[in-house]
Amino acid sequence: MKFLQIFSIILFLSGCSTDDGKELAREYCKCISSAKGDVLLIGECEEDFKDEIKAIEKQPRVYKNFMDELENCQ
Repeated sequence: MKFLQIFSIILFLSGCSTDDGKELAREYCKCISSAKGDVLLIGECEEDFKDEIKAIEKQPRVYKNFMDELENCQ
């Protein structure tokens, strides 16, 4: 799981991601869902994705796509 997160982060930061925030939201959702309510694991997810989320906050369209996709997280 960590490898996929790191790989996704690298792709996102390198500009190879073409989905405008949706894939980041899906990966974040997977991480949060896999934590199954464990506060420490959820905190790790938040820490792992903090920089990427902060970066897209400066891009309104991408951030909106991220938030829209995150709403579908189950």
